[in-house]
Amino acid sequence: MAGKIRTRAKREITSALAERYRASGQLKKERILDELCAGTGRHRQHAIRALSGSAVPRRWGRSYGAFIHVALIVLWDASDRLCSKRLVAMIPFFLPGLDLLFNSSHTSSRIRASFLLWKK
Repeated sequence: MAGKIRTRAKREITSALAERYRASGQLKKERILDELCAGTGRHRQHAIRALSGSAVPRRWGRSYGAFIHVALIVLWDASDRLCSKRLVAMIPFFLPGLDLLFNSSHTSSRIRASFLLWKK
């Protein structure tokens, strides 16, 4: 290859070939990979990952509500910011203090139930 290709051009070439790559069989995929590696100077494994990756990045949703999140932060601070593995083990010891912190019995029972589900 005589000159270097700009990053934007590499992305455009990769996105143009990606749809064709996903719809192709094994032999055509090899040819597309050869073409991409020769044109952009990318290594073969990098090209495979770039072509077969999903178009939309995966988003993870929250597994608990905002109120539980606040209670968890309070527990984490009270435990002197333990790691998650040790914090889960300490949650039953902190629950009586959590009841005093959140005055509503309905709210504290909801939080208690959520935290006790985490205990293994």
